[in-house]
Amino acid sequence: MKFRITPQLITLAYEAALKSFWRKNALKKFLRGCDISEEFLNSWNNEETKRSFLDRLFLRLPKSDKGNTALLKMALALSEQTTFPDLRNWEDSNDKIREATLAVSELKKYLDAQQKEVEQEESKIKKRKEASEKNVEIQREITDKVKLKDELEKLVLQIGMQQAGYDFQNWFYKLLDYCDIDNKKPYIKDADKLMEQFHWTGQHISLS
Repeated sequence: MKFRITPQLITLAYEAALKSFWRKNALKKFLRGCDISEEFLNSWNNEETKRSFLDRLFLRLPKSDKGNTALLKMALALSEQTTFPDLRNWEDSNDKIREATLAVSELKKYLDAQQKEVEQEESKIKKRKEASEKNVEIQREITDKVKLKDELEKLVLQIGMQQAGYDFQNWFYKLLDYCDIDNKKPYIKDADKLMEQFHWTGQHISLS
C-alpha cells in the first residue's frame, strides 16, 4: 500500500494516538513497536504530559525519511484498532472508548480514501502507458507494411532475373514474421526453382 504524508494524516494520527492510550507505559509500548527510538522515549520525563510528549514527537517525525516511515507505521497500526484495552476500567471508560473509536474511524476513513486515490492514479498511468505502447506498435506495423509493399513492388520488376528467387525468399519470410507466423528459413540450393515459382506467382501477390 502507498500513502502520502500530509498535514491531515499527521493530525488524524496524532489524535488517534492521543485518544487510544491513557497510561504512559501503554503508549510507550505502542510507540516502541512502531520503531520510535528508545532514546526519544526515555526523554519523556514525569513532569511532561502525554499531549506535550506527542506534540514533540509529531513535530519531529516528518523531518526525516525514517520518521515518515515510523509515522506511516503508527497511522496504519492505529487505524487497525478495534479494541482499546488501555481505556478499560476507568470511571469514564465509555467516554474514552467512544472518543478513541471516533478518532480511529476518521483516520481509517482518510487512509482508505488516500489509498483509493493512489490506486486510481496508478491505473491512469498504466492505461496511458499501454495506450502509448499500442500507438507505437500500430505505427511500427504501418511502417513495416509499407516497407513490405515497397519491396514487393521492386521484386515484381526483377521477375526473370536469377537473384529474384533469393530476394523473394527473404521477402516471403519477412512477411511471415510480420504476420507473426512461425517459420523456419530453409536452405535452398536451387534458386532457379524458386525463381520459376516467383515468375508465375509474384505478380499476383499484394499487400492491402
